Amino acid sequence: MTNLNGSSKDPTKLLVLCGLFAALITVGTLISIPLAGGHGYINLGDAFIHAAAFVIGGWHCAAVAAVGSAIADLILGYGIYVPGTVIIKALTAFVCFLLLRKLRFKPLACIISGLIVPLGYLAYELMLSAFGAFEAHVAFFDLTWNMIQYAVCAVIGIIAVSLIDKIPYER
Repeated sequence: MTNLNGSSKDPTKLLVLCGLFAALITVGTLISIPLAGGHGYINLGDAFIHAAAFVIGGWHCAAVAAVGSAIADLILGYGIYVPGTVIIKALTAFVCFLLLRKLRFKPLACIISGLIVPLGYLAYELMLSAFGAFEAHVAFFDLTWNMIQYAVCAVIGIIAVSLIDKIPYER
């Protein structure tokens, strides 16, 4: 099994975990509520990103977060968000992994890293508005909903990490 330094004694287990978490992130993201205005959605995928950072760690969790979230964006018809999603979700997972290694209070890792999502999408949507994809006020409107998603997923992520931490497995 992997540990918090991102290594694995068995590459097959690591591959299976990466596939499992990419699927969980995709499905968690597909279970979504579209935002008013059609510029995104609220989902549970980020909670699985926090769990992947805890279980898989390293750069693997960043890749899993990027792939799982991007697939969901494509399936849901939000292809314009895929480039931003790849960067934002990979960064969220990797920062969460780094903070989980450094902080004694693990819930803080989910709270801090989770802030990357609403702030990252605000920046991405402002960039899109500069290219005429939609008006800038939409980015600030979406920020409210992205903050709600962040809060919900941070709480669920904290619960998931706490529960996973209690499972006896080789680390």
